[in-house]
Amino acid sequence: MAISSIAEGCEKYMKVELKRVLDMILPRLNDPHPRVRWAACNAVGQLSTDLAPKIQIDAHEPIMHSLVPLLETPEPRVQAHAAAALVNFCEAITSEENIIEPYLDGILERLLGLLRSPKRYVQEQAVTTIATVADAAADKFVKYYDHIMPLLLNAMQTGDGKDYRILRAKAVECATLIALAVGKDVFGKDALTLMQSMATIQGTLEALQVLTNIASIKEPDDLQASYLITAWGRICRTLGTQFTQFLPNVMPPLLESAALKPDFTIIDGISLDIYD
Repeated sequence: MAISSIAEGCEKYMKVELKRVLDMILPRLNDPHPRVRWAACNAVGQLSTDLAPKIQIDAHEPIMHSLVPLLETPEPRVQAHAAAALVNFCEAITSEENIIEPYLDGILERLLGLLRSPKRYVQEQAVTTIATVADAAADKFVKYYDHIMPLLLNAMQTGDGKDYRILRAKAVECATLIALAVGKDVFGKDALTLMQSMATIQGTLEALQVLTNIASIKEPDDLQASYLITAWGRICRTLGTQFTQFLPNVMPPLLESAALKPDFTIIDGISLDIYD
């Protein structure tokens, strides 16, 4: 944990000593104690952010070989933290660099296993990590599409009530990021089903002629709303002009969100929170 904190303020020097630093951290990913493994995941994640993109380019092989197997560790919290560290690592990768492709099979096989975890926070983290990996892999994600998209569509319809809001929201985010990654030719067959699920969550029961009893957004502070707004934009970017037919269903809630009162205002360069 100390090493991960030092990285935030000593970027120049840590980059010079990158190999020695990783030689201290990576063996700890196999430590017998789960708290040590958790802390090592934290360090890898922090270094992946602070030392990007050098660490991704120069050290992807030892990091992936040490970190990815931890997705199968017995402790759910370590599983989730390893998946979170992968998010940090992949966020600095572009598809042109071709860094992530050799590891996709091992990563996604294990993340699919985490989607079946009995711990909801592990499922939520797995969905977030799949989304980030898909974004980094771009069109190379196509071969995994048919395995993952049905699970995400199912997650959007899993559970009723507040406890499942985050999982549903993250599933929407992940599915639409995958849609962007693979393009409309691959995504087209599931586009209507995904938008029906999103419309159901949004509570527009008339949208796309959907009739369902799944929980919808009824509270103004429901976090699903912000996820959906961004997700509609991704689908629009993926489908292009084919999205035009859905505008009558999508635009009203977007305009309603745009008209909401802001939570803060700026006066003379100072941000002041407003509390009702």
